[in-house]
Amino acid sequence: TPLTTGKGSSQAPRWTPDGTHIVYRGTRAGTRNIWWKTVDGTASEERLTTGEPTQSPGSWSGDGQWLAYSELSPATGLDIWALPSGGDRKARAVVRTPFNESSPRLSPDGHWLAYTSDESGRNEVLVQSFPEPGGRTQISTSGGIEPVWSRDGRELFYLNGDAMMAVEIRTSP
Repeated sequence: TPLTTGKGSSQAPRWTPDGTHIVYRGTRAGTRNIWWKTVDGTASEERLTTGEPTQSPGSWSGDGQWLAYSELSPATGLDIWALPSGGDRKARAVVRTPFNESSPRLSPDGHWLAYTSDESGRNEVLVQSFPEPGGRTQISTSGGIEPVWSRDGRELFYLNGDAMMAVEIRTSP
């Protein structure tokens, strides 16, 4: 059964951690924003972000409190933003540089953000603290894209060409 209506295109679906909603990039009236809808279809879709830049969902924090997403702006390129699921739902920039950052993935505990950046001249996977930004650590050594955390947050997987890489992650000491 289709979840979304025929009112424009809908791509990049992501489940909420509690399994009650699907969040997705939807093109409505010429803009690509982030929308969500209950999976039981009892409510109409709700727009979560606004504006002209193209936005695409990345991942939820394990507790469902934050949605990390990428935003493509003609002025600044690709940047990473975070949207709280409650309160005023006001999005805030998390990684915003003159370079392109994409594929945001929050760790299962919600304390770390992995993403792809082309700051070095090629795509690499980096990690920084979240929700308060901190120092960045480059994880990949010879290129990398599309990071994904293991369920326990102890490994980070990413693609390097045709190879899937796995890196053990230790956050303390």
